[in-house]
Amino acid sequence: MRTIGPAVLIIVVVGCSTVRPTDTRLIGTWQSNREQTVAEMFRRDPRWTNAPPERVQKLKDMFGHMRITYSASSITTEFRGEKERLGYMVMDRGDDFVVIRIRGGVEDGQDARIRFVDNARAYWVHSFAAPSIEERFDRVTEPSGSASRSQPVAPAAKRTSSAAGSGG
Repeated sequence: MRTIGPAVLIIVVVGCSTVRPTDTRLIGTWQSNREQTVAEMFRRDPRWTNAPPERVQKLKDMFGHMRITYSASSITTEFRGEKERLGYMVMDRGDDFVVIRIRGGVEDGQDARIRFVDNARAYWVHSFAAPSIEERFDRVTEPSGSASRSQPVAPAAKRTSSAAGSGG
């Protein structure tokens, strides 16, 4: 019986090492948090306190509708009854952040930096629609699919072009 040569062994090892990295902190379902997102916008820009009520209401209506579910390599977004499935790759990660590159949709090739807070029970991400805005997402299910005790499950909804943020 022949033994496997070194060249074949190297090919097998290299072939197995092309598995995309993932970040288990992302896995699960997340819901846009309207109240904390808007509160942070008011904190960063106190001019909002003098804005007309109609404008403040328009701002508030932008958030709270997005639900995002991450698997090891895909993102499913739901916004106002529309669903979209995209791919993603982890590009970088640290103790309190992960950078993902979106695959598909209008954000194809764009990177999103997700900053985890509250022991990874929530995260902040820059909105694709308005990069000066950070949107907060709260975990509503754990990787196993069970509901989180820290956040109620809110109605599902999706934004047409919004993988890791922008409008929930």
